[in-house]
Amino acid sequence: MLEVSYHGMAVAMGRVPRFCVHGKRAGGERADGVASAEATSVREELRGLIRSERQIVGAAEFSVEGEIKGFGYLRCMALWFRDDKRRSPIPLCQVEA
Repeated sequence: MLEVSYHGMAVAMGRVPRFCVHGKRAGGERADGVASAEATSVREELRGLIRSERQIVGAAEFSVEGEIKGFGYLRCMALWFRDDKRRSPIPLCQVEA
C-alpha cells in the first residue's frame, strides 16, 4: 500500500499492481512511471495551498511511500509542476529491499 502526502498531510492511498522493469522483477534498473487517479477528494483549503505552491514556487512537492510487494519499501518525492509537461531532471525515488 502506498501513501501520498503533501507536507505531512495524507491525500491519497492505494495499492500497486504487479509490474516488472525490462522483463525483470527486481534489480538496479531505472524506470520512469506515471501515476494517475480516477477521482480526488481534497478539501478546498488544501487545494488552495497546492495551487499557491505551484504558482509561487513552480511545483508542488508530494511524498509517496510504502511497501511494494516483491521490491521493498519505496520512498519518492513527486513534483507536480505548474507546466504539466515539465519533468524532474534527477531520479526522485529509492527502494529499500
